[in-house]
Amino acid sequence: KKMRKETFNSGTAGEANIQVVLSTHNSEKYLSRCFDSVEKSLRGHKWIFTLGDDGSSDNTLRIASEYSRRSSADYWNIKKFPKAKNVAQAKNRVLRMAKDYGKRYPIICFMDSDDEMLAERISFLLPEYRARESKFIVGDYIIEHYKGYTEYINVNEVNVRDHLRFGIWATLFDESIIPENSQFFDENLEVYSDFLKWWKLRHEDDMSFDFLSGRPVHVFHRRKDSISGETLKENLNKIKEEKDRIYKLV
Repeated sequence: KKMRKETFNSGTAGEANIQVVLSTHNSEKYLSRCFDSVEKSLRGHKWIFTLGDDGSSDNTLRIASEYSRRSSADYWNIKKFPKAKNVAQAKNRVLRMAKDYGKRYPIICFMDSDDEMLAERISFLLPEYRARESKFIVGDYIIEHYKGYTEYINVNEVNVRDHLRFGIWATLFDESIIPENSQFFDENLEVYSDFLKWWKLRHEDDMSFDFLSGRPVHVFHRRKDSISGETLKENLNKIKEEKDRIYKLV
């Protein structure tokens, strides 16, 4: 479902036009908080919202539709898909949608529906992203653990910067990084496909990342892991094997 607003402007390639990209699944409990945080961060900028729904059976789509009518975005593009086989496939489908608008809104700002964007995602990262003519910039973030404690992640720590252990929601990146077939994440992985993607971009594609520490740009709400220990171990082994293969090539 596409919702064109009267003020829609397609934008011009090269401008700081931002595309917020979101894959949702049964997110009715968190969605308004997510949308409020995006609106607070993006108001006053040229931006659109691209939302791919991953087979929700709750009120996710109704909430998105209602919110779009009072949003400051130029345009909302909403599409419902059947349930994906995993998170990687769900994210690839919405990135395929984003690719259609990439030349006009080239700065990709990915969100998770149960998280919160902080205003610094734009006010802090965007000026540096543009000044450095960056393709990919990463900022600090906060993890709110389901056990009740908070963790601050500094992206200049070795574990994050060198091992590339950060989520897509802490970044801004250029749409040109998304391949034409939109197979951005490895759909053979049930978890941590983002970690492997960053490894491939860095070591196979020789792409540099900019890390900007000093202010948090995102709040990640970590919930109880729904993936079994056996599945997690199997996927971690797959990632290690791929990293070892790539490392031998560099």
